[in-house]
Amino acid sequence: MKARNPAGRKIIFQIMILLAAGVFYFALHLAKDKSLNAEKDAERISQNLTEEISRVDTMIKSILEIESNHSQIHLFQNDSLLNDLEEANTSLFIFDSDSLVFWSNEQTPVPDLGQNLNKAIVFNGNGYYYAQTAVEGQYQIILLMLIQQKFQYQNEYLPQTFNPDIYNGRRYKISSENDSVAATVKMPNGESAFNISIREDIKPNTPLEETIIFLLIILSFVLFTIGVYRTLSFFGWFRKLRIWRWLVLLALPVGMFYLGDYLISLKALSHLSINNPELFALSERFHNLFTLLNFLFWSLILLVFLVREFLLISGLKHKSLLLRQILLVFSNISAVLLSCLALQFLDDILFNSSISLVFNDIFAVNESFLYIFLALFLIFAGIILLHYVTIIMLLRMKIKLRHWGIYVIISGVALLLLIFIIQYRPEIVFGVFAYIILMQYIFTHQLKKSKLLYVFIQLFFISAFSTIIINDINFRKQSENLNLLTLKLATEQDPLAEDIYDDVKPEIEGDTLLLNRLLEGDPDFNIGEYLKKTHFSGYLSQYQIQVTLCRANEELIIQPSNEVVSCLNFFEELALIRGIPTLASDLYFIDDGTGRGNYLAILTLGDSVNTRYMFIELIPPTYETGLGYPDLLVDKDSRTKTLPGAMSYARYLKGELINHYGKYRYSTIITEELAQMKDGEFIQSDGFIHLKTKLNDGLFLVLTVSDRTFMDKIAPFTYLFIIFTLFTGIFILLSGRFWNFNLKWKYTFSARLRWLVLFVMVLSFFVAGIIAMYNMNSLNENKNSENISEKAHSLLIELENKLTNYNYLGNEDKEYISSLMIKFSNVFFTDINVYGLNGDLLGSSRPQVFDKNLISRYMNPGAYNALANNHNSFFSQTEFIGKMAYTSAYIPIRNYNNNVIAYLNLPYFAREEELSREISLFMTTFINIYLIMILITVMITVIISNYVTHPLRMIKEKLRTIKLGSVNEKITWQKKDEIGELVFEYNRMIDELAEKAELLARNEREMAWREMAKQVAHEIKNPLTPMKLSTQYLERAWQDNSDDFDERLKRFTSTMIEQINNLSEIASEFSNFGKMPESKVEKICINDIISGVITLFRTEDYDIVFEQPDEALYVMGDESRVLRVFNNLFKNAQQAFVADRRGKISVHLSHNGNKSLISVSDNGSGVPEDVQRRIFQPNFTTKSSGTGLGLAMVKNILTEMGGNISFESKAGEGTTFFIELPLV
Repeated sequence: MKARNPAGRKIIFQIMILLAAGVFYFALHLAKDKSLNAEKDAERISQNLTEEISRVDTMIKSILEIESNHSQIHLFQNDSLLNDLEEANTSLFIFDSDSLVFWSNEQTPVPDLGQNLNKAIVFNGNGYYYAQTAVEGQYQIILLMLIQQKFQYQNEYLPQTFNPDIYNGRRYKISSENDSVAATVKMPNGESAFNISIREDIKPNTPLEETIIFLLIILSFVLFTIGVYRTLSFFGWFRKLRIWRWLVLLALPVGMFYLGDYLISLKALSHLSINNPELFALSERFHNLFTLLNFLFWSLILLVFLVREFLLISGLKHKSLLLRQILLVFSNISAVLLSCLALQFLDDILFNSSISLVFNDIFAVNESFLYIFLALFLIFAGIILLHYVTIIMLLRMKIKLRHWGIYVIISGVALLLLIFIIQYRPEIVFGVFAYIILMQYIFTHQLKKSKLLYVFIQLFFISAFSTIIINDINFRKQSENLNLLTLKLATEQDPLAEDIYDDVKPEIEGDTLLLNRLLEGDPDFNIGEYLKKTHFSGYLSQYQIQVTLCRANEELIIQPSNEVVSCLNFFEELALIRGIPTLASDLYFIDDGTGRGNYLAILTLGDSVNTRYMFIELIPPTYETGLGYPDLLVDKDSRTKTLPGAMSYARYLKGELINHYGKYRYSTIITEELAQMKDGEFIQSDGFIHLKTKLNDGLFLVLTVSDRTFMDKIAPFTYLFIIFTLFTGIFILLSGRFWNFNLKWKYTFSARLRWLVLFVMVLSFFVAGIIAMYNMNSLNENKNSENISEKAHSLLIELENKLTNYNYLGNEDKEYISSLMIKFSNVFFTDINVYGLNGDLLGSSRPQVFDKNLISRYMNPGAYNALANNHNSFFSQTEFIGKMAYTSAYIPIRNYNNNVIAYLNLPYFAREEELSREISLFMTTFINIYLIMILITVMITVIISNYVTHPLRMIKEKLRTIKLGSVNEKITWQKKDEIGELVFEYNRMIDELAEKAELLARNEREMAWREMAKQVAHEIKNPLTPMKLSTQYLERAWQDNSDDFDERLKRFTSTMIEQINNLSEIASEFSNFGKMPESKVEKICINDIISGVITLFRTEDYDIVFEQPDEALYVMGDESRVLRVFNNLFKNAQQAFVADRRGKISVHLSHNGNKSLISVSDNGSGVPEDVQRRIFQPNFTTKSSGTGLGLAMVKNILTEMGGNISFESKAGEGTTFFIELPLV
């Protein structure tokens, strides 16, 4: 066995500090905006643009060759050409004179032939394109290569992205008039193509990158902390002086906490979402998630340090039992109070976070959930550590149950007094206290030291506690959101809109273009669209506007009574009688008495000669359900009101339903249950939560939301248990050894059986989940196909009935067809498009999609080819608008002559939100059920494995107790199975072993006594020779009557006594070796034993150095015999000193896992190499005197303790003995 190299380990930990700096630098590099070098990026974009333009030039030549030899029908069927165009993000249009005869896709609007389309950059309705034109006979060929999409709406489905072949990034856009230019992109001829600007709405990093950056920052902190602490542990002052160690352990987390706050404020990291106060803000100190996690992380590190020191102090051998009792009560009270503080802090954190805590929607899980999970884990890890301290205290004290009960009562009384003083919620305090007491009882009196079981029980309970807390927070947040939503629904006037309109009014009155167009009387001038575009953008864009223009004497016809009234008088009376003046001049709020109202704005335009009165009605947004397209027609920056899909509301006026929204079916007459509700009261009924709010006399608002089911409420448990298990494994791996918490994984048969069953369950979970998801998607696709087919054929019947007499549908029929589309759309609740025989749009229930150039006004070319050229009766495929995918079905419309006159198109938008909710609900239920099944299976597996392996454990225990020379017990097993055969062989082996052992013992005894007899005879013979000579000399002196006879007699007597004593010592040593009395085994502290021996042997003649760990190490053995071991080793080291240098004995105590490691070194003469192999033999010694039994007894004692001893020695340099003993 070789000694460790402290210098090498010190270098490793110093490298760890440098590695921490490197990891943090890499995180900064990853977080840094790498796209801000606009000039270089513009050069790269210019190069890519040149390459793509060259590609387009090549492509148009091949198209000219194809077009000259084939018809347009062939082009529609040329899949190779269409795929090449799609791959190049290029659209092909072929015109015959001014008529479009071919188009390659429906994504790109048809270009205007009036603009320059020859090698130019053009804006074509939904993006910027490079246009290339060629003429072949009567045909004009136009290629439009996409450069950047730019829809009129910006949302998740309509991103403002570049052609990836030109710029595969997200940080730039083509500059508009109001954008600051970052750089200029050049055409191949060096001319300016377009300017680019940096997009402020796009973060430099994706959510995944942000998560990686955060984890790298945490990793760098952990590496730095471990490196600094372990490096400091090599210094003697840090190990030996507790006050200095405490100061460092306090300063390190506090310093790193403030360092973390500083580092995260660096500009390179400021854009991270974890720095966003919108996600979380609790106070000025905790103003974002990072400040919170930084505080919790270093608080946990500090707590780990404190726990370690507390366990060291409590583990020392204090003579005063009172001190340990005080520490126990103190630890109980501290654990309860700090746990309550942590729970209160957790409640504040979750309630003040804007992160959704609804776990039944797996598609809503994002990186923010990781931060919340981590915050929960850090808090509960601290709580578990506090509870662990109390359990360790009880284990060390080994108190009886009744004494433990006394400590519980004392702690409870102390807590009661504290509650009375601090006035805190007693149910929480005593709930936590009861939990701690339960854990103490289980793990100190029932389950002893089963650490793995302790971890899993704690994980189960903290996951359950977290689930309860989250459900409570969700209910409180839901109640608060319902109250806020009620206020929004009940608040009729909009002060912000009034304030904005007050600024807009002068702009409208001063708009000369508007006035001129009105005076010209242009019938195609849409005043409403003009006002929405120029004056009612931004916040006001959410309002619908209706504009009425009047002259002074003009009249209106009021529907449905057909009453003729003065236009000016009608609106003035409306404002005077029903209008409420607002913050803006000439703006009135019209209260209709139903809880909803609208604004009426009165403006006077023109001069005294040409006066026009403009009345603008601003109708507030309503919560109406759409058909799919509305998701595309909402800008992400608009303030359009939205309601969650699961919410419904109704207004009751004098007990009668006047309007409602949502899926909940309200009664037309207010129910008795709702009528008896108090204002602002919540009730739960039939799986729904209702909130009633009184708006005014007789007018009530009822807001309804689906109540959370049992599966919804237990959904967090699954995620929390899985994530907490992962975090706990990492935490114990990194810090468990630091506070003496190491999980021992035994690769036993039962463990392999449990892991195998767990693996099979997890594997089956994934397989079953994948199959279930596949089946759900298949069923959903089939259901959607059936729905769209049924709707399409039902619509076809209705349309053919309406259009049966038409032989041709043209531009003159568009208005009629559009009115039919809107009518049928409301009836069938789906969007409808009708295309002419040439593929152009004749009518749509949602014309905004085409008016805003989201897609072309021509149908999908693949569908057109299927219906027009291949004459399919039904065609369905997946199409896209931006990134929104939908199923689009096409059917030919026929007249009474069975001639095709148009093509019906149903863009079927499957409700993604509803589908996601269904999948999330299924997956959540599936995961919860499977987790419960896994837990039950594991428990059953444990029981079965214990039952199956019980005979094997019994055999193992019997084998462990087998000893030579003693009576070994046989095993009784009645069953004739494989275990029975094994037991039979075991019993037979026991019989044979007993015979062999007896024979071996007899031989060994004979040999040992022979050897000992020879050694003893030799030792006795040595003094007998001088004794015989002395006797002969004395006899001669007596015969010769020598004068000095008395002096010779005295010397003779002295010599004889000395030799007799030597013989007596030899006899005693021989007797001790033969007896080896019974040992008294007990738990002993090896630190104290070695310290006592050092005290005994310490003198000024030589040096003794002792290195030991901070914690006490305990072994099982006889204290007197262990003392004999170290006395012998120290005596041997002392006797080995040489005269030419000062003697030194070095003792090093440490532990590795469950073993204590002890080395005793000297710088003496060493043991010659030729005799090293015999050093532990009973009759061997290297000294001039002695029996040679010392080291033999040392080895015998250590072997009986389950340990071993070895040594290394170099002649002339010294000897080191290495001892290993099992720890307890």
